[in-house]
Amino acid sequence: MLFYKLQENALRCIEENSLQFVESGMGALFTYTKITDGLNEATGVCLTPKTEGAIGRFCPGDLKNLLIQGNVYDAGKRAFSLSTMNAISQYLLSKEKLKLEEDLRDNLTKFILKNSHENSKIIFIGHLQPVVKALKEKRKNISVFCRQHTDVENKIYNDIYEYEAISQADILIITGATLLGSTIDAILHFSKNVPIKVITGFSAGTYPSWFKDSGLTHVASLYLKNINHSTLLHNNLNEIFTYPCYISKI
Repeated sequence: MLFYKLQENALRCIEENSLQFVESGMGALFTYTKITDGLNEATGVCLTPKTEGAIGRFCPGDLKNLLIQGNVYDAGKRAFSLSTMNAISQYLLSKEKLKLEEDLRDNLTKFILKNSHENSKIIFIGHLQPVVKALKEKRKNISVFCRQHTDVENKIYNDIYEYEAISQADILIITGATLLGSTIDAILHFSKNVPIKVITGFSAGTYPSWFKDSGLTHVASLYLKNINHSTLLHNNLNEIFTYPCYISKI
């Protein structure tokens, strides 16, 4: 499973860089973990699960335990584990010369337009509303599959149909929240022949090379160096998207 592959990379990185736990927190929208190597700090973020079981319980103090506790069918513990993976990933990204841009939503829209034509079948797993809205001005074959809201007349469908649809896509955009469970593995299984598969959003802040051989082709996420933690605890969704972004080929 992809989650465990990412976890293995994160555990190895803890050893190689002597990383330590600083703090973790869970708000209504964001779950975050902050780590340090003794000199530099990094913060990872993921979506806080909703209506998917108990949340908020974790065992602080040990970075490895925080990662491993995600190996249970508990959405809250897995969120802390994923935010820890993303914190370690942000630590690694800080050591590289990333090509950073402003506005992830705008850059993702441009990326999709550049890699598609008018009749391309573009499918979203998760309703990335600003991106979908902007694309619909120039593309007509866009479908969204999500859990929270459906609107069949506007091609926003229940996610129980997503596996049937994704095999027919030309471009597949996958929210990083799928990493919280095995959903991502099923999606990748049914989309083997889709040429462009992008995992995106603030939950997708995982080190790009860790996705090698997964079937994903690109990662589009945020660079959260020096993030203001009030952004996370006050659940400011728009503010988090003001941080620099990157779209990296895997």
